[in-house]
Amino acid sequence: MGYRLHQHFLRMSGHSLMLVSAKSIVDESVLEIDFNNFTWWSRQCIDVKAKLERNPFKGSWRLTKLIEFVSNPIKAYYKFAGKDFFRSRSFKRFYKRLPWKPDIFHFHVLHGYGFNLTDLQWLSARHKVFLTLHDGWTFSGHCAHSFDCVRWKTGCGSCPDLTIPPAVERDATHFNWEHKRTIFSRSKLYVATPCHWLMEKVSQSILAGGIVESRVVPYGIDIRLFSPKPKRDLRLKFGFEEHDFILLFAANGIKKNRWKNFSMLREAIERMGTASTDRKIIMIALGQTAPPQVYNHAELIFLPFSTDPLYVAEVFGMSNVYLHASNIDTFPNVVLEAMASGVPVIATAVGGIPEQVKGLKHESTDGLINTFEEAEATGILVQNNDVTAMIRAVEVLMQGEMAERLGKNARQNAIEKYDFELQASRYQEWYQTALES
Repeated sequence: MGYRLHQHFLRMSGHSLMLVSAKSIVDESVLEIDFNNFTWWSRQCIDVKAKLERNPFKGSWRLTKLIEFVSNPIKAYYKFAGKDFFRSRSFKRFYKRLPWKPDIFHFHVLHGYGFNLTDLQWLSARHKVFLTLHDGWTFSGHCAHSFDCVRWKTGCGSCPDLTIPPAVERDATHFNWEHKRTIFSRSKLYVATPCHWLMEKVSQSILAGGIVESRVVPYGIDIRLFSPKPKRDLRLKFGFEEHDFILLFAANGIKKNRWKNFSMLREAIERMGTASTDRKIIMIALGQTAPPQVYNHAELIFLPFSTDPLYVAEVFGMSNVYLHASNIDTFPNVVLEAMASGVPVIATAVGGIPEQVKGLKHESTDGLINTFEEAEATGILVQNNDVTAMIRAVEVLMQGEMAERLGKNARQNAIEKYDFELQASRYQEWYQTALES
């Protein structure tokens, strides 16, 4: 998303730079900062480490770990203690070398790459600084999502689960929380979230003290790439039968993804395989390599993760229904991509997903979370871990032309609300308003 926005504003103004920690494309407007290179000594150590990794020998991993430690002992200590490391000078050095100073600095993911969060203080005193939050790490002691824990409101500490990504080995969550609170209290930030669910959390968090203005700006997708496609032709291409009822679920590393509920999907397909139906049910798990699993007349097929957008769009296009089982999720792009492809969505009602899917009001669905009539509904919402409700939802969409009708609603909803051009225009208008103020 960040790169698409960068490209858009580069076309619009001719002046846009993108800063990343690891560059994977050839683009002079995208600049890479190695946040690990703090001093001459650390750079020498990193070079030696890279040579060892290119030419490993028995036991070299121990030497690699030692070099990693001695390259920056202070950072190593912080990692050992479970503390966020906010002492890098890489960004400030980059800022001083800029050929021209941008009016707007817009940050997306700040955790995991060594960015010095303290830099927000001096930067926001000189420029308009925007943050787009994709999870709750910014205002927590360590985790990206806290599930049912609300300690992020009062100071963290005594963390109930240090393994939640980004995982830490020791509990310094209160230290991290206090450090962040100090930083935000001295900053002036424009904060965006893709959904109201996350914005409500922001309003109750330590981040609220540093906000100049906040807005909900939903994600935008390429509604021309993700669009309805001839299912018959695509199924022939991928080796499926026209009469098959195809359910799709997409996530990177499906089986071990902490945020997703793969066990719910697997139980659902197992039970659907024993039901009486005249159509073969196929569940495609996109994002994992594994052998297929057959359950009577139902089958679970794994397709590897792909960065080819056309390939992904074709997999969406040949599906009847998109299943999204999550333990927690902010505002998943894959749900929007499915709807733009004219595919109705069955999803767990967690995080911001209920703001994406207009649940079908039906005698077989939960009326508390599914409130839209057939003329407006874009899918069906179910409670997390309610496998029976998910199976009933699939059965509802298998009836007659229900899936096709809800798919058309989903496509129209995506056009009206989630076109990337709409997202870009919202940010552009906000930038202009902020600069004028």
